[in-house]
Amino acid sequence: MKRLIDAENPHVLRPELGTRPRVCYKNLHRFTHCFNGGSVVARQGRGLECVKGALVTLRHNGAVVATCETDAFGDFKFDGLAPQSGRYRVDVTR
Repeated sequence: MKRLIDAENPHVLRPELGTRPRVCYKNLHRFTHCFNGGSVVARQGRGLECVKGALVTLRHNGAVVATCETDAFGDFKFDGLAPQSGRYRVDVTR
């Protein structure tokens, strides 16, 4: 179990209560935090195609928070954003 905990870094729910729970959750941040994601497409001839390898930049209050590249399906995702943290801006560069 120790090896599993070290490898996956699970978290307990509401540790601030000091109840010493025996249940740990993998990917708990997916329920306690927010994400921003989407797909990037571009016109190719008469249709639309997924854009692989586009640079996507996430900004909050003008500052760069994170960057990533779109995958083979044109998808991107920024995970672990604080709840109710305001508006974000997403910039895409090919």
